[in-house]
Amino acid sequence: MTLRRNILALLLLAPCASLFVLAQDGNDEVGVWSEIGIEKAITKNWDAGLDLEYRAQNKARFSVGLGTSYKVSKYLKLGINYNFLYSEKNKYKVKEE
Repeated sequence: MTLRRNILALLLLAPCASLFVLAQDGNDEVGVWSEIGIEKAITKNWDAGLDLEYRAQNKARFSVGLGTSYKVSKYLKLGINYNFLYSEKNKYKVKEE
């Protein structure tokens, strides 16, 4: 029951947290940068995860990441990840100054 309660709290609080996170670069454009991830242990030494990310700065960007890792020893963990990125940077013609 505790795991379900923690997941529910995370899902309810994640959208609220994105309202408070502002990212800025060198110009005056301000945007929201939000990310949520899930990780599941498959065995004692092997786990897998999924990450979702949205950035609304300098045009919108969305990414999905899948990954897995294996704990070889107490001090060594090997992993592999794949990220799919979708950017709307060139979708709209914007005249830059």
